[in-house]
Amino acid sequence: MNLIPKITNYIFLIILITCLFSAESLKSELRQARLELDSLSVQKDSLEKKIQYIESKVGEKVLAEY
Repeated sequence: MNLIPKITNYIFLIILITCLFSAESLKSELRQARLELDSLSVQKDSLEKKIQYIESKVGEKVLAEY
């Protein structure tokens, strides 16, 4: 009985399993990055609305002074 093909198959399986775990880890990181990006997008929108509000109030004050 030749052990080399069996050892080769086991090595291949170990490599395959390692790759699958790496892929799952990368998917998890990607999901987390997407959640963070969504959160940052919401924060950006909120800040833009605040800036628009402040700019409109400053504009009203400037117009009221003249």
